[in-house]
Amino acid sequence: MAATALSSLDDQVALLLAGDRDTIQDPYPIYDRMREQAPVLRVGSQTAIVSRHRDVKAAYRDVQRFPQPPARASPFDGYLRLLSEDDLRVLGQVKAFESNYISRKNGADHLRVRTAAHRYFTPRRVEELSDTFQRIFDELVEVHLDEDEFDFLEVAYRLPLLVICELLGVPREDAEQVKAWGDAINPGHRNPLEPALVRAQLDALHANADYVRELIERHRQNPARNDLVTSVLEAADGNRLSEEELVAFFLHTLFAGHETTQHMIGNGLHMLMVHRDQWTHLCAEPSLDRNAVDEVLRFNPPVPSINKITAQEMELRGVTLPQGTTVLLMQAAANRDPEVFERPGEFDIARQPNDHLSLGFGPHFCLGASLARLEGRIVFGSLSRRFPELDLAVDPSALRYHRGIRGLDDLPITLGPRSSWQL
Repeated sequence: MAATALSSLDDQVALLLAGDRDTIQDPYPIYDRMREQAPVLRVGSQTAIVSRHRDVKAAYRDVQRFPQPPARASPFDGYLRLLSEDDLRVLGQVKAFESNYISRKNGADHLRVRTAAHRYFTPRRVEELSDTFQRIFDELVEVHLDEDEFDFLEVAYRLPLLVICELLGVPREDAEQVKAWGDAINPGHRNPLEPALVRAQLDALHANADYVRELIERHRQNPARNDLVTSVLEAADGNRLSEEELVAFFLHTLFAGHETTQHMIGNGLHMLMVHRDQWTHLCAEPSLDRNAVDEVLRFNPPVPSINKITAQEMELRGVTLPQGTTVLLMQAAANRDPEVFERPGEFDIARQPNDHLSLGFGPHFCLGASLARLEGRIVFGSLSRRFPELDLAVDPSALRYHRGIRGLDDLPITLGPRSSWQL
């Protein structure tokens, strides 16, 4: 049953965290209520949700008191109840591997891995890839030019997937296998966790890790001067990355680098279609494509929250958080905080400034932020220039968001007549 205005806040949040299908379609009234009534909300004994912009930003910055949590199972009651002792051992192997992800590291360990990759992800370096990304996008759209309608999520998922494969030197024919591994490794929200998914995670991790080891070895034998693998390998020698950290970095980049961007693009086009005045504005001023990406990230981000953990007992807005509390930084709520944003509930692609937190903040600011922004600009800018009459092929009420990373199940569109600006 969906949350209603008459439900208690605790009941609404319980439905939200459980991934209730109806509740997650529009969680923003719950975020507003949480931010206003309980900006630090305890959920059970092990979890708290922080929802005001000032507090979320401060927690991102304060990596001593709010470090990245270790790779472990969810703290929510009942999450593991379907798992046997053997299943739990398998899950332990999955979590042990995940502990090498850059997103799980803190302090000097995080800095070592981030430094090895950072020089490739500078805005200037990423901007040099614009022509390559544009070519990939053009190829993906061209397939659908003669169709009356098609699911734009096919383009939205293939663009960042093929971009990441291009950056890592992964052959295009291997892209679908990479996607399949990523889906198995990151199966989305499941409560309780199913034994078959845990075993599929471990199998996919092993297969993908073997593939990445072969990829690394090929690049060591024949380095390509302009790709991400070579850049990281060269920098990694001076930063003393272990082989396990290298494998985990590239594996995580393969599947994490495309899923969130896919849904940022899908969510963004959805927002532009249902806020038709903003689409008209973008078509009239395509140079707003950069602003549009940031407003999409603020207004309807693919990652609503990020987990941290308390390194010590502390008090936040009068609420005591014991050491080891899992803290959900609810950036989707912080992004609509009226203390920071004028007209926070309005979608406005010309919004300036736009201090959203959807890409993180501080030491853990998203490494691939420039990459995601460029892909979004290419999509929204190209479509607005070429297909100003683009529209949804279904009633907006038919579109549904799924659990886990916030994204649509599908996004049927019609391109309409093409403008004189050709592919």
